[in-house]
Parts: sequence; structure tokens; C-alpha cells
Amino acid sequence: MTPYVKTVLIEATNADPKTIQTATLIQKIFTDDNTGNKDITGTYLRKKVYRRYAQLLSHINTYIDDDALDSEKKDAILRIKNLMSKKQEYSAFLRWAILDSPELLEEVIDAID
Repeated sequence: MTPYVKTVLIEATNADPKTIQTATLIQKIFTDDNTGNKDITGTYLRKKVYRRYAQLLSHINTYIDDDALDSEKKDAILRIKNLMSKKQEYSAFLRWAILDSPELLEEVIDAID
């Protein structure tokens, strides 16, 4: 997807009412182009998430590149681990790419806090 899509799919991972309410709120924030604060729109937020996701993909591409040096692969894993930290912007979105990838998950599981 690109930052210019009008719909972002946010799904609750369980049936807890608070989880459902949070997912609904996040869905509204990322798809509403007028969030009440004119400086922060859905498109702006989607662009920020997209940039972080592009960084993640760049590091994943380095890690899976057969021509990459071992040192480059180790650096890529360290950078992926850094992006998984709760301290990083939008890490919750990025984690799903890793959680769905068993080999990468094994490499960075200790960084998912």
C-alpha cells in the first residue's frame, strides 16, 4: 500500500472491548483526513508509517541479500531489532511484518518488548 490509500485496515487482535475501541480509534485516525487537528491528517500519519516500513524493508532486503556481507547482515538485524522497540515510532505496525516471518522473528524476538 502507499500513504495515499484512503483505507487502512486495523483489526483488533482479541474481543476485549478496550482493544476493539482502540482499533476503531486508530482506524479513524489513520483514515480521516480531518482529525480535528489540521496539522495532523490521516495522510500525514500514513506517510510517517510508510517511511518507517520502507526502512524496515530496506533492512530486511539487506538481511536476505545473498551478496551481502555477514557484517552487513548483522547490522541489518541490529537495525530491525531497533525498529521493534516500543520506543520507536509505529513499531506496533512494523512488528506484524516480523511476526508473520518465522525466520526473522527468531532473529529479533528478544527485541520485541
